[in-house]
Amino acid sequence: CSVRAGVLYAPTEAVCIYAFRVADGSLVWHAAGPRVFFPTALVDDTLYLTSDTPPEIAAFKASDGSPLWALPTTDVPKGNPVVSGGMLFGTDISGVIRAYGSATTVAAGPTPFARPLTSPSAAPAVPNPFKIVGRYDTTKLALDRPIAIAIGPNGDAYATESNDRVSQISPDGPVLGRWGK
Repeated sequence: CSVRAGVLYAPTEAVCIYAFRVADGSLVWHAAGPRVFFPTALVDDTLYLTSDTPPEIAAFKASDGSPLWALPTTDVPKGNPVVSGGMLFGTDISGVIRAYGSATTVAAGPTPFARPLTSPSAAPAVPNPFKIVGRYDTTKLALDRPIAIAIGPNGDAYATESNDRVSQISPDGPVLGRWGK
């Protein structure tokens, strides 16, 4: 879930996304969406979420729930998406951390293809703005099945892992520190 300006945004595993007023629980809007188990990211008027069915990272307008784009992923996403510095970050069940950037933030990289959301008529013809610009090898970083990531103010990534550990990773890739079990 995400909350801003008194509105709670709640995607569900029942392929629906809801926006409720926190003050009284009244419905602001309801929209069809993919099946979601993880927290969302809310930036400006965009609600980012990860889905396992279908495996993707998707974006919706927070103001009315309309779909913006969907980025198919090669494996099932695990954890919440993170948006920081014009970049989108996501993890998947294989333990891979991916960084996506728009054409304005990167000069090269493979281009993902946008896939319409569940209802082709509901998905506008907006190109996906992200490209993969970096990959972190979890074996080389000795990560134990990353669950979620967050980006700190200095650009370092903080990955929570299945073994109750947190690893701090620099933008260049080396692990800077670890704590927990």
